[in-house]
Amino acid sequence: IINKVHGLSSSVKSLPLWNHTVFDLQQALKLQAMGEFSSEKIIDFHDVPSPEEWQKVEGVCKIVGSVYEVSNALFETKHLTPNVYLYHLHELHEILTKMSTDSDSFIRTIAEDMLNKFVKYWDNMFLLLAIAAVLDP
Repeated sequence: IINKVHGLSSSVKSLPLWNHTVFDLQQALKLQAMGEFSSEKIIDFHDVPSPEEWQKVEGVCKIVGSVYEVSNALFETKHLTPNVYLYHLHELHEILTKMSTDSDSFIRTIAEDMLNKFVKYWDNMFLLLAIAAVLDP
């Protein structure tokens, strides 16, 4: 589905892959909402995602958008202290936990997979981050 969306939208190619994918998904959803991908406007209409696929793109965009916001807070901050890092990781854990109970099975499956990978990381790093946060002046 993402390949179909990439084929429909063109964006700035100088962005990193993560930013590029988020930007493409968001732009495609905006254009789709405006009716830009209707059968009258697209010659090769079979390459346009179906309504069910657009719902999946919307769900992925919701998850990726949340992860993107947290990752920007983590990696774009110049002077990140352990307590701020711990806070943002906890925020990401809460977002994934909430989305893993979503009624849409597609979103729930993606969020559960991401949450399982995150929990593995969290279990290994939580104590170290908690100690560093307490000891950080």
